[in-house]
Amino acid sequence: IKALKEAIHLQPDNAQAYNNLAYSYEQMGNFAEAIVAYQNVLKYLKGDPAYLETVRKHIQTLRTQNKSN
Repeated sequence: IKALKEAIHLQPDNAQAYNNLAYSYEQMGNFAEAIVAYQNVLKYLKGDPAYLETVRKHIQTLRTQNKSN
């Protein structure tokens, strides 16, 4: 996580780093932080509408899981 945050610090529009950070948080069960990172994927990722829709749906799933915790 530290390396991903550093990558984002150096390149704030790095959608791939946000995606990896989101996945890392999700694996740790930190759904709130994963949601924030995935929202940044939506903000910075360009040119892949199908993947963006997948991320949107995944955010909704995480919100549901986050409410149940």
